[in-house]
Amino acid sequence: MPQSSDGGTTVLANHPYVDSGDAETARTRISRLLIAHDLEVHRGLLPFRAVHRHAALATVSLHYVRYEPEVTMTWAAPRRFHLLTIPISGLCRIGTGRKRVEVEPGQCVVFDATMAHRLDLIGNCEALLVKIRATALVDRAGGAIQFDLRRAVAQDA
Repeated sequence: MPQSSDGGTTVLANHPYVDSGDAETARTRISRLLIAHDLEVHRGLLPFRAVHRHAALATVSLHYVRYEPEVTMTWAAPRRFHLLTIPISGLCRIGTGRKRVEVEPGQCVVFDATMAHRLDLIGNCEALLVKIRATALVDRAGGAIQFDLRRAVAQDA
């Protein structure tokens, strides 16, 4: 299975982290830092390990995540923030309702803050998640494109 060249040890290395071989401990700690979620571990050849590092700014936080073996995370609609997911290695399969999309390294997806989601981290997946307060995204992006995103988001909901 492909791994990053540093095994996740230098990505956000000077920031708080979780590195655990216990699924429930990892889920609880990562839920506090990123998003409250359920975690299903898919048994494989590797023992369970979760690595999470994060750096927080005023309205944005960066989160590096890696799980071994494959896992599924599910969560309710966050409403107050959006998550951008950028795979570094492996594959992210994202589901909302009956829709599924696969996101590979070099691609990015933005989670809709008004919907519950499922995220499968496949193939020893490493990903960078960017958590952006919904009001900050609407204010900054709407101003940049001269369009009222509040109206567009409300119409999608």
